[in-house]
Formats: sequence, C-alpha cells, structure tokens
Amino acid sequence: MKHTKLNRIDLKLKSAKCLLKEGFNLDATSLYWQVTRDYIFLFLTSKGIQFSSTNDAILQAILHVDEVTRTRIIQSEIIGTLAEWDEFFTLSSLQTNNFVNNCNLIINTLGYGEN
Repeated sequence: MKHTKLNRIDLKLKSAKCLLKEGFNLDATSLYWQVTRDYIFLFLTSKGIQFSSTNDAILQAILHVDEVTRTRIIQSEIIGTLAEWDEFFTLSSLQTNNFVNNCNLIINTLGYGEN
C-alpha cells in the first residue's frame, strides 16, 4: 500500500477516535490537533499559500478563513499544544468532546470533513 498524506491523516484520526473511546483524553486531544493541523497544511497547499513552519501555517490559515473558524483554530492550537507538551495539563471528558467537535468543525470548514 502506498502511503499518502491522506492515508496517514486517516490513520491518525482512527487512532484518535480509539484513544478517545478508551478515555485517553490528552492523547486523543493531541492527535486530533495533529489531524486538524495536517488538514490546515493541505488546505493552504491546495490554495497555493506558502508557509515555512507550523506557526507560519497557522498564521496564514487564520488570514484565509472566516472569523468563527479563526477563533476555533486559535483555541484548538492552544489546547492541542498543551495536551501534547504540558504534563500537568488535564481535560475532562466534556472538555475533550468540545475540543474534538471544534476540530471537526475546522476540518469541515476547510473542506475535508467526513461525508
């Protein structure tokens, strides 16, 4: 099987869903943010918008989406990064589900949502 970016993203998403189902909130949150970030990269690339780093990609993305999506991206980046890097950060199941919904809304707005 040839591995493509979309295959990799799909596998990450499936893994995130499994982690969420088993109650691994921070791991699921981190992985959902990685998936969302990957879709942001694809979105920018598909629009011919160049970026040189993750930070630059986030800045470019918020310049090319509506205000609601911009807010969702900023919130998701903060929470996703904390989930990945801050060993003392915690999220309840409700907070995790809200985060996941936020990521799904971003992905849908970028045109990559599930049908």
